[in-house]
Formats: sequence, C-alpha cells, structure tokens
Amino acid sequence: MMSTNHTVSQVMVIDDDPFDQALIRSAFQRVGSAAHVHTVPDVGVAIGLLESREPPSLLIVDFKLGAESGLELIEWVRHQDQLATLPAIVLSGSDDPIDARAAHLAGANAYVVKPPDLEGLETVVRSINTFWFQTCALSTSLLANGSIGST
Repeated sequence: MMSTNHTVSQVMVIDDDPFDQALIRSAFQRVGSAAHVHTVPDVGVAIGLLESREPPSLLIVDFKLGAESGLELIEWVRHQDQLATLPAIVLSGSDDPIDARAAHLAGANAYVVKPPDLEGLETVVRSINTFWFQTCALSTSLLANGSIGST
C-alpha cells in the first residue's frame, strides 16, 4: 500500500522579474496544482527565509538574478545539512549547454529552459508538479524528515 503525504507542497520561486514570478505562480494555479508558491526576488532574501522557516518542498531558481547567479543559492543550499537534499530546479531563458552543465555541477536536480509563452510554461509546470509532487512525493518527504539513511 502506498503512503500518502497530506501536507501541502511548498514551492519557493527565486526570480528577480516580478512578471516571471506572476507567470510561474499563475501556471501552478492553472494546472490545478495544490502547491503553495512563494516568490522571492533574490538570493539574500531566499537564504534568510531558508534559515528562518521550515524548508519548502522544492526550489525553482532563475539562473541569472540581476548581479547574482541562482547557482550561488543552490551551492549554498547543498552545503547546509538540513537543506542538502532539497530538490532544486534551475529555470533559465538560456538554452546554452554550458549553463546547463554549470547548474548541474552546482547541485541542481534539473535545468529547464523557460518557454517563451504561458502555454509552454504551463506544460513545464505540469511536468514539475507531476514529477516532484506525485511521482517523487514519498522519497522527497522521507528525505526531508531524515528517514532515509538513518538507523
């Protein structure tokens, strides 16, 4: 029998563009996701929230955040004991394989190119929602609770 996690999934979107923040939030709603989407504009705010609150279920990080890089945030997350297994997706306007490789080397679980329109973004968000909150729900919750690997 499959265990069901009844907690609401939390998504933290780190993007410096308010329009992109709104589009991502809208896409989660439009695909019927039950996830609560919280948007933040930069790495500093994200770190502050990650240090002071219960971690989200998933990070969606823009590759370029003004003068900062979303990869800096992912590298920081990977060095925090309580956050090291937090799934992180880089969502970028760049389709350059060098950027994708850099994201994976920084510790991103996935690199996704931002589609140019809302319909494409909805397709991406539907895939993210299905994979991370349905297919991987059990393993993600076990990792977050420290149940895997503990004796």
